[in-house]
Amino acid sequence: MGKKTTKKQSLGVLLAFFGVALSVGSASFDLGSFLAVLDGFLWSVGTLYHQKRLVNSNLLQLNAFMTLFSALIVSPTLLLNHSFVLTRESLLLSLLVPLSAQTLGFLFWFNAVNRLGAIRASSLSLLVPISAYLLSFALLGKTPTKFELVGSAITLIGVYLTQRG
Repeated sequence: MGKKTTKKQSLGVLLAFFGVALSVGSASFDLGSFLAVLDGFLWSVGTLYHQKRLVNSNLLQLNAFMTLFSALIVSPTLLLNHSFVLTRESLLLSLLVPLSAQTLGFLFWFNAVNRLGAIRASSLSLLVPISAYLLSFALLGKTPTKFELVGSAITLIGVYLTQRG
């Protein structure tokens, strides 16, 4: 399943990424912003690795491994949170989140990667900031800045090119 990336798709990805950078660049760039960019980069590396090496893997087994691995890494951080109290309810909720959000999210994501290819599936994630601006406007009445509007328009053009490439 070695899908070739077209020039149109490459241009679309660059435009979409530039649009996101422009729209979120108007905010201050702090440690949280850096970690978000690093997360996006690591996610893209994982997506490309999946398409190259794991595309024929059993998604349920792959997902179970990722959820277990994540739990082993994240669970010790609960000890750092002094407001976390171990109760039956907190334990059940701690299990419900990865089983619902992570497991279903990964199943949908890797199914999309298998069907659309890494580039087309990944470009859709660049629509997240636009969704946040729209929801902030609709629910909170927050008007997007000029940078957010222009960046969003560029992102939409880029994602369109990527999908049509």
